[in-house]
Amino acid sequence: MTSNEYTIHYKTSLLEYAYKFNVSLACRTFDISRTRYYEIASDFLKYGKAGLLPKAKCPKMPSKIRGNAEKAILDLSLEFPTFGPLRLANELRKKANLSYSSVGVYLVLKRNNLNKKRDRLHRSYLTGSVISLEALRSIKLKPEMHINTDYTGELLGQDSFYLGTIKGIGRIYSQAVIDCNCSFAFAKLYSRKGKDAAIDILSTRVIPFYKAMNIVLKRIITDNGKEYTHHSPSAALKHKYGAFLKGCGIVHSLTKVRCPETNGYVERFHRTILDEFFLIKMRVNEYKSLNEVQRDLDTFMIEYNYRRTHQGRKLGGVAPIVKFVSGIKFPLMIESKN
Repeated sequence: MTSNEYTIHYKTSLLEYAYKFNVSLACRTFDISRTRYYEIASDFLKYGKAGLLPKAKCPKMPSKIRGNAEKAILDLSLEFPTFGPLRLANELRKKANLSYSSVGVYLVLKRNNLNKKRDRLHRSYLTGSVISLEALRSIKLKPEMHINTDYTGELLGQDSFYLGTIKGIGRIYSQAVIDCNCSFAFAKLYSRKGKDAAIDILSTRVIPFYKAMNIVLKRIITDNGKEYTHHSPSAALKHKYGAFLKGCGIVHSLTKVRCPETNGYVERFHRTILDEFFLIKMRVNEYKSLNEVQRDLDTFMIEYNYRRTHQGRKLGGVAPIVKFVSGIKFPLMIESKN
């Protein structure tokens, strides 16, 4: 008796025994689970005796990413340890002209015990960094919200963020502004946070840029921090930041209390600056002044806005400037001229 004949005989005996007595007794006698019994019975009803034959196993797929391609992925993850599989796949396609899926890249990282960001950072960690491994482990992801916008300049998110402390420079805060329609962003560093810093980035970076592009800014959303509003409703209208926006014809909206995810775009942008700029640059540079840090940040922002692949829901792998230009609402440009 061949192995196939034995398998058919075994399964038909099982089915006959269950028909003669009951399913529970048959499963106990033949030492199989009820789930397995019903699978066999279903195959027999559908295909007859042919359904009782052993199912052919799918051949094991060999790993497609080996050799130079695997080395290219590992080298790129060493250069950019905070990039995930999708971002690495996009950068690999752009820089090395190698096209692999994010799943394939993930499998390479996992095979080399680098599928976790913490492990990739640890591999690239240099002695003497001002950022400790404990600080890297404490980074937590914040939930994001999907904000619906129709055109560039319709809604901008603004927020302040404490980046860290550098010896000889002191505390560093970032004021960030991002267009929620295209993720085009602005970032400027300050030694303290407050209403003056919040206004400064708008007056020196954001508003001049949109004016040069002949785009009307409609609304800016911020949290309820003291740099943006008074906590007393009666005094909120007298706040210096709110008065500045009103004078520029920009509507000021506030997020829900204790809900930073309401301003999800700028919250996510903070994490990008921390992961892809601050944590990287602090490992390799020794800064003497805030202006030196700002200089490198400006270079990073050019890369971010004009060349960096973006995994955002609205961008799908293109740079923010592409969505920025395609999202310009031309009727607003005509209104601004009047």
